[in-house]
Amino acid sequence: MNSDVWQSLLHLESRDIVSDWFERIHGRKLNARRAKEIIASARQGREYFRSASTASFAVRPLLAFYGVASLCRSLTLLHRRDSGEEGLRQGHGLEAIAWSATLSSDLPVALASISKLRVRTCGGLFSDLVAATHKRTMLRVYDRTIPVPFDNEEQRLGRETSLSDILDRLPDISTDVSAERPRRWIRLKNFVYSPDSGATITVHGTPDHPVCIEYAGAGFELSPEEDPYDASAERTVLKIDETGVKKYFPQVLDTRVIRTMGGNPSPHLVSRFSPDAWFSQLSITYMVSFILGMLARYFPTHWGALMGGEKGDAIWPNINAAQTYVEAALPELVLEVIADSLFAPRLEVADGSLSNASGDA
Repeated sequence: MNSDVWQSLLHLESRDIVSDWFERIHGRKLNARRAKEIIASARQGREYFRSASTASFAVRPLLAFYGVASLCRSLTLLHRRDSGEEGLRQGHGLEAIAWSATLSSDLPVALASISKLRVRTCGGLFSDLVAATHKRTMLRVYDRTIPVPFDNEEQRLGRETSLSDILDRLPDISTDVSAERPRRWIRLKNFVYSPDSGATITVHGTPDHPVCIEYAGAGFELSPEEDPYDASAERTVLKIDETGVKKYFPQVLDTRVIRTMGGNPSPHLVSRFSPDAWFSQLSITYMVSFILGMLARYFPTHWGALMGGEKGDAIWPNINAAQTYVEAALPELVLEVIADSLFAPRLEVADGSLSNASGDA
């Protein structure tokens, strides 16, 4: 556990601070009951993560997911203007799709099929989290934040994705690359966006990179960057106007384990999960933690075999790396959403009446 991050998250366990944050975000006071709900979930999250950090890997992903869910619950409650715990939907907001059938073969075949495990979004904490934080969604590219220029609240329920879809897009995880599974991310050099001129993105790579080809197919114009100081550099510029960027907004994920020389996350342009689905890094991290936690919980034989050197365990290094990523990323992402809510005034107005809001929540 990163002590600096968790020291900052301790602010979520202070009634005075939580009340101040709530009033700054929503323009209204927070009552005692709702303050206690936010604090209780934050405290649970910290204790689950603490337990996970010292637990055997046999149960570590499960404990970590309970920590993820608790912190996300606290974050959701902080960002809900008008209702507390009683207004949250039951369940995690994700459902496993035919996991028993996927893992029903002999153990070596079943282990090799773990990457195919699929989840579907449904009503629950995941959808509540997206709805509560959608107007606070920002991309962080080195020293700047970029607002997501569309309303991400109504994430259509029933979207499906697989574990391999997620792992292939996390730049902290070195998945195997092949003709069937090309690289799904490319490192960003720069990302400039404005409502008037659209987006200009510079990446470290050539126009024939699979990610560049995907975005070209979505309407981005590609050209090599000319660098008079480094003629051998291979960089590509992707441009699109405001109308096009709203239709196919870039999926950007950054590293949380592998850092730059300055210790900062390294942003990457990533393949979209589908043309009509865009996910924040927080929601993607929630999904991968759910999959690992439920796999450890409901399929302990398969989970133990992964750790035990059984035939078919080639995915184990990536599973291990994904768990390391979850524990590093989720607490930081929660802090970033809170910071964006407090210091990005453009995103604070939910209904155009913030200045007139009053009363106790």
